[in-house]
Amino acid sequence: MSKNRLIIIAIAILIIIFSIPKPQTNNNKLKIACTSVICLLPYVAQEQGYFAEEGLEIEVIETIAGKLNMDAIIAKDADLGFLVESNIAFIGFQKNHDIRVIASLLKRSGDSILARQDKNISKPADLKGKKIGYFPATTSHMFLARFLDKHNISWDEIEPVMLPAPSLQAGIIAGGIDAISIWNPWNYNSKTTINKQGVKTLNFNNTGFYPSQVILGTSQTVIDNKSHQLHKFMRAIKKAEIYCDNNFEKAQKLLSDKSGIELNILKLMWDIEYKPNISIDDDLLEILIWEGKHIKQRNNNYKNEPLPDFEKLINKDFVGALNG
Repeated sequence: MSKNRLIIIAIAILIIIFSIPKPQTNNNKLKIACTSVICLLPYVAQEQGYFAEEGLEIEVIETIAGKLNMDAIIAKDADLGFLVESNIAFIGFQKNHDIRVIASLLKRSGDSILARQDKNISKPADLKGKKIGYFPATTSHMFLARFLDKHNISWDEIEPVMLPAPSLQAGIIAGGIDAISIWNPWNYNSKTTINKQGVKTLNFNNTGFYPSQVILGTSQTVIDNKSHQLHKFMRAIKKAEIYCDNNFEKAQKLLSDKSGIELNILKLMWDIEYKPNISIDDDLLEILIWEGKHIKQRNNNYKNEPLPDFEKLINKDFVGALNG
């Protein structure tokens, strides 16, 4: 084969390669890591077409806890995550992260300690010496800390058991754990199953001493590269919030269907656990500071670390644009 012919063939191959259409990147696609019980706004926005109105394509990645949603952001598997404030309190002590909070989505007080009464537990003081399960770095963890503090019980006076939510449920049902600090539907499902075994249970509820928040988390990288899409997302879920206010029974039914929580239970807890309220205020910063101090006190890895500057992790621009 002549040299000229080889050159012609090589040129032809290059022309073919460069003429193949490159896959188009959808700049209006966002991946959201979410847990069904706190994912009402995206569910509504998707069902009512609010994301489509904003020109957004949304992929929802479902997990069982806000901490896992935050992990998805860190791993760059998600652009946004529905978190709880305790996730931010813990990540604040990590050096190399760019997690940011861009909104509070609802203020909640539905955490509870579920105790088996066959373990001789009838009042808070009876928790001393008992095995109490909790999910670390979540509201389960912080509610337990606040509850013990409120009732003058030191952490050293209980036998803490660190487990993920499914294992907490399995542990208390089997009787290997005396009590668990957990949110719904894990609390409700555990209670129902234990009661069916003929064992009575007792709930120590949050009476307002633990002001938890569901928050919208992202990364500084996403803010820098997808700010326009984030503003679109915020507008869509704001429409969803208004829809929930005006059609709360339909919203409750949708959340019940998605989460598996019985509708009558969800209705009872709507105002304290599930009703959306998009905002961002100084309450969040105060909660993070309290939780940061607790982490320093209880975790040997952070005792000598400075308290994180949580204010730097909060970006108010996106909620401000909604209200502007």
